[in-house]
Amino acid sequence: MSDAGDHLTANIGQRLSSRVVIVTGAAKGIGAAIAKRCAAEGASIVVVDRDDGALTATAEAIQRSIADSGRASTDTVSVLVGDMSEPQTITNMIELALQDHGRLDGLVNNAGIFGAYTRFENNSIDAFDEIIDINVRAAWLAMQQAKPAMLASDGGGSIVNMASMAAMRANRGLSLYGLTKGAIANLTMNAAAEYAKHNIRVNAICPGPIDTDMLGAVEEFIDERHSEVARSQITASIPLGRYGRPEEIAATATFLLSSDAGFVTGARIPVDGGQSLE
Repeated sequence: MSDAGDHLTANIGQRLSSRVVIVTGAAKGIGAAIAKRCAAEGASIVVVDRDDGALTATAEAIQRSIADSGRASTDTVSVLVGDMSEPQTITNMIELALQDHGRLDGLVNNAGIFGAYTRFENNSIDAFDEIIDINVRAAWLAMQQAKPAMLASDGGGSIVNMASMAAMRANRGLSLYGLTKGAIANLTMNAAAEYAKHNIRVNAICPGPIDTDMLGAVEEFIDERHSEVARSQITASIPLGRYGRPEEIAATATFLLSSDAGFVTGARIPVDGGQSLE
């Protein structure tokens, strides 16, 4: 069976040339892959995360890649270490994009946590508040604050929210996570309806199982002693027979940020290997 991700970078163009994109949760996994792909497509990037070391490593990797590609300038990555549960971080990242790059064209609301793995009735108020603050409130505030910055640029922009297939199906032990991703899917639709008149498109990606550290934690939750058994169980539920790769989510995000998706707004796109068909 061929791997659909093998040729993801074979035809990278410059669809995001001269654009400025903020990517939250960019230190690792999906966020890092999105930031790298956007930069490869010509964008200037603001990367945001609370993990200082990993975020710096991601930014340095992007800068090396740009230098190796022969592009004239490597001054295209701005780094902001901050907690997305803090409203000031959101204000700071918008200001940084304008200060360093003069505009804002794209926003990827990727930062998020799975939260506590526990039965529905055992979730605490503290766990509820934490996951709402990071997974929902941060995205909501970022969409609000991105709007005037995008309008000050040359006609609109694109917002990509990271929802999940958990927004569309039950997942034992992840009720709070599913709640937040359902909220993101709904916020996407409402923001898309209101922002359309300003030529700001708002879409959501709904990933299925993607091979990241975060999903590894889910495997351990399912079967702490035999995480490989849990992986086999999850894989069996995916018609394409494998986990997705962060780069495959990044390819979808880059499409939505680009003019290739100029007539796409309000969409909630499953990227799940067909898992939602089951």
